[in-house]
Amino acid sequence: MTGSTERPLEETIAQVAKAVEGVIVVLMTTPGGELTDRDKEVLDPWAFGLIGGCMQAVRRWTSVADTSADINHFVGVLTQAAWSQIDDLASSRGVAVPDLPVESLVPAAAAR
Repeated sequence: MTGSTERPLEETIAQVAKAVEGVIVVLMTTPGGELTDRDKEVLDPWAFGLIGGCMQAVRRWTSVADTSADINHFVGVLTQAAWSQIDDLASSRGVAVPDLPVESLVPAAAAR
């Protein structure tokens, strides 16, 4: 629709990025962890960049007409790369990421 201000893809990215940001906050504020004010200032744009990068990777993967890559392998590599960034951010600040499913952290993130 011409002149529409609706941007469903951007809104979805924003929702996912906010959820990821919430999970990171939960992880970083576990006992022994600390999220500095400087970290908080850059967390929002970094989470958007992480999700935006994943979205661009998916767009690229789906645009390659002659791909023989297995979708499950692609999703696994993409997930591992995203999680590695989160894990590295936490470990660089002395936080050991618990061996829990991410889904278990989402309710705590939503409650914050």
